[in-house]
Amino acid sequence: MSDFLPHPFWNFSLEIYAGEGVAEACLDLQARRGCDVNILLFCCWLGASGRPTLTAERLGAILKVSDVWQAEIVRLRLRQPVKQAFRELYVLTPAERAAGDASPRFAGHLVNPTFEAVGDEEQFGPEGCLSIPGMSWDCRRHLHVVAHGFDMYGEPLTVEGTETLARCIQHEIDHLDGVLMLDRTARDQRKAALRALREGGSYSPTAEEPADEDPAPAATS
Repeated sequence: MSDFLPHPFWNFSLEIYAGEGVAEACLDLQARRGCDVNILLFCCWLGASGRPTLTAERLGAILKVSDVWQAEIVRLRLRQPVKQAFRELYVLTPAERAAGDASPRFAGHLVNPTFEAVGDEEQFGPEGCLSIPGMSWDCRRHLHVVAHGFDMYGEPLTVEGTETLARCIQHEIDHLDGVLMLDRTARDQRKAALRALREGGSYSPTAEEPADEDPAPAATS
């Protein structure tokens, strides 16, 4: 369930972004021009709803805050992994799957998801989380997964992912199950991470740092 409270802007954004070609156009503007899609949709909402438009001074202040987020989080930590995941993403309904249709269809969300591992292959690599900033370590995940859920209109969806996308699917479904990365690390590293959190610091153990255990990934969710 979403943590966002009902709001006209949120509903407007979902409706517009789900329109044909809109997501692709927004992502293209983001990639080529560095456009903040949230601010773009916000300006569109102001105009469409008849609200006062932003002054140049106010827009400049918003962009200044956004630039920090874009530089420190989006470009450095999110954009490249997300781009890879989007290249791997294809969303199919059961009918499309039965018909053998593997044409990409953008959804951007999956409601009430569950997943199952495909095969026995695993991946072991670095993972971070915005819920515990400054923390990252190697986590073991399934290499290939299939996630099942619904889109915003209640239509069933299936998402297949490998490598980065598979890791993202498992990470986010962990959140829905009340599981954090802290539960996916070795006991000694978990203690060090919790100590760093209490002290307001960061923690990213090196690959050479020994661990007393190697938690296995969840089989299904």
